[in-house]
Amino acid sequence: MAPGGQGTASLKLTSSNFYSGKVNATCDASALSGAMCVLSPANPINLASGGTAALTATVNAPSTASPGTYNINITTQDTTGAPSHSFTVALTVAQDFRLTSSTPSQTVTAGQTSGAYNLAVQPVGVSFTGTVTLACSAGIPAGAQCIFNPPTAVTPGTSAVDVMMNISTAARKAGLQSLSTRAFIFSALWLFSPGIVIAWGAAGRKTGRPMHRVFGSTAMLLLAALLISCGGVSSGGGTPPPKGNQPVTYLITVTGTSPGTASDAGQSVQVTLVVD
Repeated sequence: MAPGGQGTASLKLTSSNFYSGKVNATCDASALSGAMCVLSPANPINLASGGTAALTATVNAPSTASPGTYNINITTQDTTGAPSHSFTVALTVAQDFRLTSSTPSQTVTAGQTSGAYNLAVQPVGVSFTGTVTLACSAGIPAGAQCIFNPPTAVTPGTSAVDVMMNISTAARKAGLQSLSTRAFIFSALWLFSPGIVIAWGAAGRKTGRPMHRVFGSTAMLLLAALLISCGGVSSGGGTPPPKGNQPVTYLITVTGTSPGTASDAGQSVQVTLVVD
């Protein structure tokens, strides 16, 4: 377990030589300074002849614990004082680190690089001598990249190491804007088409030339075809293009990893990125 963590040992009391009686159990965690050991169930524990009884030892390690292996001694004895037995549980305190950010949020224009997030990799307990590599593990926008300074793995040792992170973003694609422009042109032509046809018809009546009526009908058919074509583009089953460039908020998870160190929640931090 890590400094400040909790370890549990599941033990079993077994009757031998037809023993039956009440047993008191004690736990000695003095080998790990500041540790607390709690046994369950509470004393005395009833043990029948030929039977068994479960015993659980829970050890809470202090946050200042140094990495290493410590012997936790469990002693059991009849309430009369005899017989008595002892058992040793090896408790291993492993190194661990914590990742934090003093910069909760940054705002950036699409295609630009954000301001710096101030991260800190710090040891849990006395020290952490392993190397820690940082990466954005979730929530990053498509085409974006997390840039760390220093760019290599860091070793906290006995104090925190500061790491700056910037996020480079991808520019918004122009395709959606062009599609919206074409759709606007088609719609405008369709809205004005009745006036155009009426004008052509009026001109035909004044001149007596039937070609205007024919040309007006042909134009009407062409405009109808344009509308159908426009409808085919916008109804392809995908999400309609957004109206304007609305800011988008991303919750990005930054995670630290170290070889041989079990992962836990304290090794990750979540920051916010707003892309205009």
